[in-house]
Amino acid sequence: MLAELLRRGGVWYNIASGSPEQFIRETVQGLSLPAGLDRAALLRETLAREASASTAIGLGIALPHPASLLISSEADSLVAVAYPRYALAWGKDESVESVESVESVKAAFFLVSASRQAHLAILSTIAGLCSESAFRALLFSQAGTAELITYIESRKSGP
Repeated sequence: MLAELLRRGGVWYNIASGSPEQFIRETVQGLSLPAGLDRAALLRETLAREASASTAIGLGIALPHPASLLISSEADSLVAVAYPRYALAWGKDESVESVESVESVKAAFFLVSASRQAHLAILSTIAGLCSESAFRALLFSQAGTAELITYIESRKSGP
């Protein structure tokens, strides 16, 4: 399933931004979206989710996604991988003096799902893959869609 979702969403390179918010804005503006998905709503809901809690998961990876379901058909679901031009400081809590909560993000998976169950299954699959050093090496070398899909399909760990 993840491989198919990545085929739909694709891989996006060299996103110029200085903050996670700018990165999300620029990536959402560039994504190829299904006809039924409103770009403004996707941006608003993804920023709202990020404002509620950082989507950085550690190991240089973030999983930005909308706070609510914006599509009703699984055929419109997608996952896109986006690489920032430079690693981003992600998740800093301005109310905390320490910067321990800041992640240096080098790759982000954007998720758009039609159901909570599918969303959780995709998140679980991505988290599992990201725990593998070989997969992270692919991400940090800014692997393309075909390379990532080949790796994912070879794992047989998708939902």
